[in-house]
Amino acid sequence: MDLAGQILIAMPGMADPRFDRSVILLCAHSGEGS
Repeated sequence: MDLAGQILIAMPGMADPRFDRSVILLCAHSGEGS
């Protein structure tokens, strides 16, 4: 699954404070990592 160019948005119920109210733009994604 190629996620390059996708925007990941944290769900409101996510319990991890590191991602609270976060939006992440994934610039590169491959089998080797992101």
